[in-house]
Parts: sequence; structure tokens; C-alpha cells
Amino acid sequence: MDLLQALYDERDAQAAAFDPKVTIANTRTGRGLVLTEDVKSLQCVLCIPRRLQVTPKGLLSGKARLLEPRLQHKRPKPGAKPLTTSQIMSLVKAAWRINGGTRFDPFFAMLPTEFNSVPLVWQEAPYDSSCQALLDALPESVRFYASALRKSFQEDWAAVQHALQESPEECSDLWHGVGGTGPLNITHEAFLWASLCISTRSIYNDLGYVSRGDNIALAPMLDMANHTNDSLRLFIVTYNNRGDIELRAPIGGAKKGDEACFSYGAHSNAKLLAYYGFALPPVGGGEWPRDPYAGVLVDEAVKSRIGNQKWIIELLEKHNYWGDYTMHPIPPPAHPSHRLVMALRLVCAVEDYAAARSMHTSAPQSGPYREIENAWCQVANGRREYISAANEASVRAAVIEIATNAHDDLVTRRDALSKAEISPTAQISAQYIHTILQDEIETCLRVLASASQPNSW
Repeated sequence: MDLLQALYDERDAQAAAFDPKVTIANTRTGRGLVLTEDVKSLQCVLCIPRRLQVTPKGLLSGKARLLEPRLQHKRPKPGAKPLTTSQIMSLVKAAWRINGGTRFDPFFAMLPTEFNSVPLVWQEAPYDSSCQALLDALPESVRFYASALRKSFQEDWAAVQHALQESPEECSDLWHGVGGTGPLNITHEAFLWASLCISTRSIYNDLGYVSRGDNIALAPMLDMANHTNDSLRLFIVTYNNRGDIELRAPIGGAKKGDEACFSYGAHSNAKLLAYYGFALPPVGGGEWPRDPYAGVLVDEAVKSRIGNQKWIIELLEKHNYWGDYTMHPIPPPAHPSHRLVMALRLVCAVEDYAAARSMHTSAPQSGPYREIENAWCQVANGRREYISAANEASVRAAVIEIATNAHDDLVTRRDALSKAEISPTAQISAQYIHTILQDEIETCLRVLASASQPNSW
């Protein structure tokens, strides 16, 4: 039985007159969903009934219900030992990876067998020596997202190991409740694969759980849809009042043979690589033909300037200006983010005063540092436009220095990657990284060009 047959069976069970208008086929970017006929604007081309979605509600039975995430407007169950949705589904899929044999076999068998282009694999289960070269080439932006995903994975792995040890009956009920056979033992490698299946292929669906992150589902067939930023090709995901997930055609309709893609979100190539294992190539044309969400992350450069000046860090945190410092190519002119400008206004004011008087920038107990803090807070609160013209000039000089250093670092990483010995398995990942490095190199060059023009931003 394949996935389409499962959908037909569900259609018959509900006496609903609906046939899927898509099939799974090879596309330019790998496997995806392709239309089997012309479709009209917003026409439903695929409906995944609630029964066929993989969620905790469909997985948990018997004592395993004690593992369910907390529901809204309900007291926790007596003896509850909740896991997250991702942890529950990853546990089941990891056990299936080793043992097989569940009622979800037609779906699970169609999932990718590996995720070699996701940086988490290079960190947790490197497949050859190329992985280190790939990691060394990553720009700060990808490293940031990859670090967040790795932290989440390690927390999930620890939580599931704890559950297997402390709640064996509940975990056993979970496994056998989905038709699983054989012992419930999972390995790090199997759990890594399962976790990436969830993080790369799940879709939001309101299941009534307290945590938004628990309101996700795996939807057979729909999970095959690829990502696009092209608004003209964008299929739309909707939800009906039965809890079914629907995929609808673009506003202008689509033709037989067209690929059915939707947006995974307004994500930069850096985030797409870290979380999904791919990057989109330049589209060409327009004032910025590359990644429309490109940004150069420069947290490390700013934090290096601040050093251990705790009062500056605390002040930035208090006003929600700590971290996430970026530079962007669009909208023109290429520019530093407001967060970066605000942080540099404070840092440069302190640096300039300390340099003029050869002082150490300790906490602003009184005097000029207190005046700097007050002036900066007035800017942060919208009561004045900037601290001073001299401070704005220092900020611009700091942006030029940061952009120059970022550019040089990115070029070094790109050139080192070009010279590295990359295995055939890792070639596609190297191409993705090269695309992102070039996105960010071009961004730095544009920021430097605009920074040389007074009042450009």
C-alpha cells in the first residue's frame, strides 16, 4: 500500500469526493510534489485527513498517554511525565529505524534515509573527513543557527534517554501502541535521523497544546513539498474545521507538471542550510539578485568590542538590544540593522570617552558614563534622535571596520573551502556553503559602499 492508496482509502471512509491532484516525482531539486492536472486559483490539490497525520494524539495509547504534552485549559494528568511532540515522534521513528514494523510503514519508508547536508550531522555523526572542512567554512550566521539546533537535539536526546530509563512502561506502550515489534532500544544515530525527520518535515497544526512548539504534525505526502520564495509559484497551506491539512493552488492557478511548493518561512539561506540542509541559488535580475533574506551576523565582533564590561551588556539586555547584530543588502541602501546601530552608539560613546581620557570603562557609577547612559537611553526610548554627530561618525567608522573584517573572514573561508578536498558525498553541501558565503561577501561590499556615502543610513 502506498501513500496515495492510503489517501484514497480515507476518502472512501469519509465518502468524500476528493482525489489528490499531485503525485510524488523527481524535480530539479530532488523529489517533490508535481501536479497531475491543471488546477484553478486556490483549488485544493491535496488534503491530509487528521487520521493520517502523525501526532502525539494518534501515537499515544494506554499508559503512554502520560507522556503527552500539556494541553491548554486542562490540568496535568496525575502521574504525567510529559515529553515534547518532537521527542515523542522522534522516539517512535528512531525505534522504527532499528526494528521497523508499525502502522506508519508506508509513510516512514518514504522518508529520506540520510540528512548529510545538515550541519548537525557533521557535528554529531560526521560521515567522512570532509565534514570538518564544511564546518570550518561556515559563516557566523550558519554557526549560530546550527548551534541552536544542536542544543535542541542534545536536550531531546537526553530527555528521551531519561524517559526510557525512568518510564519504561509508558515508552513500551507508545512503541507497541503503534504496532511496533521487537525491543524498544534506540541508538544515537537512529535518534539523530529521526529528529531531523521531524525538524525538516513537520508542519504547524494546532493540537491544543500549551507550547506552540508542540503543535506540529507530520503530514504524509505534504512533507514532500519543497520550499520556494517565488510568490507566483507559492501553494498555500490551510486547515479546515475537521482538523485536516489542505494544500491549495497559487492565486493564479497552475499547470499540469508544475511543482507544488510552499514557503517554509521567511528564512535566509543561512537558516535554511542549518535547519533543512539546503540553500537556494541566486535568482538573477533586480537590484539584489541573491538571497532576499540575506544578512551578515556580526555578534562576535560587537561582543569582542564590549569585552567584560558588564554594565554595557546589562543595559543592552534591559532595553532588548543584546545580540542579533546584522547587516543587510536590501532594502537599499545596504545597511546595518537598527539593533547594530543602537549597540554601537553605546559602545562607541564609551570607547571615545575612554580613549580621550585613557580611562578604563568600568561601571557608570557617576559622572560622564552616567551621562552617556542617560543619553543612550533617551535615544532608545525615542526621546532624541541620536547621542551626537560625533557619535554617529564613530558608529559609521565602526560599521566600516566590522564590515571590512567580516568581508575578509568570509573570503578566507570561501577560498579555504575551494582548496579543501571534498568527498563526492559532501560536494552539494560545499556548494550550498559557497552560495551563502558569496551572499554575505556581496552584502559586506554593498554595506561598505553605502557607508562611504554620508547620510546613506
